[in-house]
Amino acid sequence: MENINDINLLLDFYGALLGEKQRGICEMYYGLDMTLAEIAEETGISRQAASQSIAKSVKQLRGYDERLGLMKRFQAAREIVGDMDRDVRIIPGDALPREAGEILDDIKKKLAMLCEVL
Repeated sequence: MENINDINLLLDFYGALLGEKQRGICEMYYGLDMTLAEIAEETGISRQAASQSIAKSVKQLRGYDERLGLMKRFQAAREIVGDMDRDVRIIPGDALPREAGEILDDIKKKLAMLCEVL
């Protein structure tokens, strides 16, 4: 069983490299949680063709990521930012001089924004 979150990340990174129909079928299956029968009806193809398109697309997406490695770098960056965010939140703001406390508060806000983006 493939990890749906991983496939959705792959689609985010490399989906534009798929054909429009392939991308649409994958988005229906992984993003909208549609069944093969629903996709077949929506697109006018057989369930078998929808299944084959999904399998081919996932293979292509994994191939792109093997060569470019964006997902691995993204996940590593997300982990580092999460670690930094936890570390910064441990520091009590009132134990620092006012200026340092303000800088720390600013860093906390920026890390929170990064965590949301990643």
